[in-house]
Amino acid sequence: MKPIARTAQAALVASALTAAVSGYAMADQASLDAIMEECTAKSRLGAEGCACLVKAAAEELNDNQQALMLAGLRRDDAAMAELRPKISEAEGKATVAFMSNTPGRCKGQ
Repeated sequence: MKPIARTAQAALVASALTAAVSGYAMADQASLDAIMEECTAKSRLGAEGCACLVKAAAEELNDNQQALMLAGLRRDDAAMAELRPKISEAEGKATVAFMSNTPGRCKGQ
């Protein structure tokens, strides 16, 4: 492969990855904003700790898991019931573990 072709291929791959990451961040931004709002209103993590929690949620949870987390923070049983069929057992357990462990990681940030 010629150096120019390799450079063009690398640029294309980088562009695709950037678009995928940007798309993921945009797809769930409303949930992440709502998680930040609930966290700052209802927890003792403070703004920096909540920002850490939201960043971790963006990196570690999918859209449905973020929605489940938000429903849990809001204690919205109807939303949780609606999400149950959309989430696998493993995703549900991972979300519960995330909600149990991540605040401790983010406390004091």
